[in-house]
Amino acid sequence: MRKILLASTALVAVAGVSAANAEISLSGNTAWGYSSWSDNVADDATTGANNNKFLSDTDLGASWSTTTDAGLAVSASYDIDADETSASIGGDWGTVSWADGADAQEVGQGDGLAVTSVTTGTTTADYNGEEGISGGSIAYSNSISGIDFGAGMTNGGGSSLADETSFGVGYSAEVGGGATVTVGYSVGTTTADNTSATTTKAKENSLNGTVAFGDVTIGFARNSKTVEMNTPDNASDFRSYEDYTSSNMSVSYAISDSLSISAESVAAKGDQGGSTAGNTLATDYKYDRTSYGLDYTIASGVALTASYSDYSEAGTYATADGLSGSSTMVRVKV
Repeated sequence: MRKILLASTALVAVAGVSAANAEISLSGNTAWGYSSWSDNVADDATTGANNNKFLSDTDLGASWSTTTDAGLAVSASYDIDADETSASIGGDWGTVSWADGADAQEVGQGDGLAVTSVTTGTTTADYNGEEGISGGSIAYSNSISGIDFGAGMTNGGGSSLADETSFGVGYSAEVGGGATVTVGYSVGTTTADNTSATTTKAKENSLNGTVAFGDVTIGFARNSKTVEMNTPDNASDFRSYEDYTSSNMSVSYAISDSLSISAESVAAKGDQGGSTAGNTLATDYKYDRTSYGLDYTIASGVALTASYSDYSEAGTYATADGLSGSSTMVRVKV
């Protein structure tokens, strides 16, 4: 028997599959949108730059789960459009999971942000305050006395030493007055592959959480990212050097079951090096963004999202004179 589902969410989660009938379930969504922006970057008329574009994306996936006679929970999923797979085996001793996309576990990870979709035109910030910690291609996770924890690893392969490891811990509890507090911490490190003197090693941290009371949820995060050369040629060679921190805050309010609004703020700063040898260290990198969002369920399975963002970036070699602008996006997802 086959079930075909249209949903307004992404790929079906393992928990959403019935272990009793062990059927293969298909899920999918498709989205279409429009984005426009205005910034201080000169448009190239010869290439047709016009500060607006259409957006589209379609996801399709399949998943399966069952429980063995020994009580082990086994699940597998396939992201059809991305051609990626993931699977897990779990019991009272915890869960072992593996994934092609190097996100086998995501315990303790978070950005502290609430606006569903944010665009900044054609610009990409050197560091926009989001954490990029991988959960590993193979991982172990468990929960003891309400504390979730996990560890993951990705191997660099037979010709590279660029192995990635990550650890995460999370906790959620109800406090006086009916509020629910969640706190998470995660760290990920990637070693240099040692193929040359200019290869890099990296480390990211994320301390994040939410406080939810009634229809209001407040989020926060303190993220950091450091990238440095494995063997610098000399004291002034700052190629591929990065050292960033970010403070993120957000608030969302559910006006009704079908309508919610949100706002968020990102304030990142740090140091960075240039792209060629001999560059001195830049110590005044800044990225600031304020975004406002709206999420509205038009009908069952049909959702509208809209956002407005105001952003600026300075102190980077890529945009030495500074970048600033604003962007608006509207998207319908089925």
